[in-house]
Amino acid sequence: REVDALIRSLKQKRGAPTNLSPSLGMA
Repeated sequence: REVDALIRSLKQKRGAPTNLSPSLGMA
């Protein structure tokens, strides 16, 4: 999914917790 790619890039850049992943993944 494109969303997954964005989430991964955001995770690597921000190093944010997985709390944002489920929210965006579900959307």
